[in-house]
Parts: sequence; C-alpha cells; structure tokens
Amino acid sequence: MRASTHARALGRLRLLTRDLAIVDAYGILALRDGRAWSEMDLGAQRPLDVIEAIRKVNAITMPPGGRTRRIRPRLQSAPPSGNIVLNIEHLTVGYPGNPLFTVHGVKLRRGERPALIGPNGAGKTTFLKVLLEQLAPLAGQARLGASLRVGYFAQAHDGLNGEHSVLDELIHHKEMQPGAARSYLAPYLFTGDDIFKPVRALSGGERARLALAILALDGANLLLLDEPTNHLDIPAREALQEVLENFSGTILMVTHDRFLINQLATQIWEIHDGQLQVFNGSYREYVLRKAARTPGAAGRQLLLSPKPLARDNSKETRQRMQSLDQVEGRIREAESTLQRLSGELQKAGNAQFERVQELGWQVAKTQARLEELMREWETLVV
Repeated sequence: MRASTHARALGRLRLLTRDLAIVDAYGILALRDGRAWSEMDLGAQRPLDVIEAIRKVNAITMPPGGRTRRIRPRLQSAPPSGNIVLNIEHLTVGYPGNPLFTVHGVKLRRGERPALIGPNGAGKTTFLKVLLEQLAPLAGQARLGASLRVGYFAQAHDGLNGEHSVLDELIHHKEMQPGAARSYLAPYLFTGDDIFKPVRALSGGERARLALAILALDGANLLLLDEPTNHLDIPAREALQEVLENFSGTILMVTHDRFLINQLATQIWEIHDGQLQVFNGSYREYVLRKAARTPGAAGRQLLLSPKPLARDNSKETRQRMQSLDQVEGRIREAESTLQRLSGELQKAGNAQFERVQELGWQVAKTQARLEELMREWETLVV
C-alpha cells in the first residue's frame, strides 16, 4: 500500500515538474493552449523534490491588480532595400561530406515573405547561417542585394551573453543612457528589478523577449527569423504576428507555426528530396496544389478559389467539400471569437482578477482550437 502511494506521489510530482517547466518557459496561459508536452521543445526534466516544487509554485505571481501584461514590440523603420533582396545561383548547403540541399536559381524581391519549410535536419537553419555568412556554402553563391540591413532572430538566442544583465546586454548592442534603456525595455515586460537579472537566469520566454527587443534596436529591412514564436506565450505570439504583418520590409522565416505561415507567407520555399522548390502563393494555395498532385487527383481540375477542391460529381469529392466547408466555417468562427476575446482582455485591465483570468483561459483555449482546426483543414485538402 505504501509503495503504491509513493509511486502515485512521484507520478504527480513529475507532472507538476512539467507544468512548472511550461510556466517558466512560456507563461501560465500555456498550460491551457492544448499543446502536448512533446510539442513544447523543453526536453527531459529532472523531477523536482517537494521543497523545490513548493518554492516554484509560490513564486508564480499574476501582475499587480490582475492586469494581463502584453508585450508591445516596435520594429524600427529602415530605408527601403533594393528591389532584388537575394539572388541565389546553384547553391549547395551543408557541411563537408554532408550536402543537405541545392538551390538552382532563386531571386527574392523586396516585400516578399517566404516561409522555408521542410523536415527537421533538412538544413533550414544552416541555410540562414549561409545567408549570414556564418557558414560557407559547399558550392555556388547567395548574394544579398543593395542597401540591406539584416535582422536575425534565432530560436536558440545563442547570441545573448549569459554573464550580462538584461540592461547590460541591451546597452552592449546599442549604446544608450540607462534611463532610455529602461524605457525601451518596458514594452518587452522588463521593468523594475527585472532589468538586473543575469541573462543566464532568464526563462525561455524572457530570453525570447530580450532577443526580440534587440532585433528591433537598429531597424532592418530584411528579417531572417528562425522559429520566432518558440517560447513566446499566446499574447506575445499575437503581438509579434501583428508587428510582422505591418512590417514593410522583406521576411524570410523558418517556422513550424502553421498559423503564422498562413497569415504572413507570400511564398513557400520547400526543401524536398535535396532540392529547394519555390511556390509563389499563400500557404493555403500551396497545400491545395499539393493535394492536386496526390494519387487520384490526375485528370481533375483544381479550383483554388473560392473552393479548394476539384468540382466533380463523385461522392468522395462532395463529402470532402462539405466537410471542408464546415471546417472553414469553424475556422472563421474561431478567428472571430479570438479577436473578440483579445479585445475584451485588453479592455479588462482594471477588472477583477477572476474576470481577467477567465478571459485569458478562453483566449488560450480558442487559440488551441484554431490550431487544431487548421491541422484538420490540411488533412482534408491533402
């Protein structure tokens, strides 16, 4: 009896350890966003002992007065770049003895927003490092255009110095008076004594916010983004998406965030069978075009707008179109609900704590539902 009770207690402590790790990396709302532990990219966690767990639970605090704080990123404007931002000719990306993929010929123009997709290990991050001249290509060349100011946001945030404080790290990247630095950091939720925390002690979410603040320091007209929404909680992801939607420059993003790709991408760059293939169009159109190439689609006409499935009289197609209509309707409803709840949450800053908390849970659940619906939509069209 005692052994079984002890085993149950250990199991609960392991679950609590995971929950605390999620809160530390992504914020408390992430406990309700519907993602599995395997999707959190947190790795194995050593089970906490009881005293450690109690301390961490007691350290969780809500903002004063129940106010939900949201980051307010501000990307500085930069002069426009030349029309051709990137010109790639017969480029091979990889490491000596291990080529990953080849790009035969690609031109990226000002204002485009390609999303680079492909399986893990395909070379997406390696490609960004080649563009940044941190790695040499195995063959060919990638030439950046004229008048470019490049901003790079890496998921590992390995450019941060762990020995610096938050304030020192910011001033290290751009000299400014401490008062100005404090004001600059406040929209990224670094206030009070937070600015004196050493970078090595920051959570994953805090490091992401600091890296985003540094990215916005000097202004850029070309953004290279490597998993930019990793470690950001739901309100921070929404704020970042809004900033990127209004960014007037060029964006090349590597991300597994389907929602971000669907909202931003004007091109899809897919690494497949050792080649980079460019699709000009939105993510929705890309998925539909892939559906047209699947077995059984030969000989059918694919209409990308307004209905993304072939218009024939087969029972299978009618059923898929009906299901797709229903899913797209639910997606529109979820998007509308999310917009309404986000507005209510912003207005509820001075409301009772319970109301703010409840709105936060509803936003998190609606966002998770939206991600689930988008995965279902992809399944239907492929």
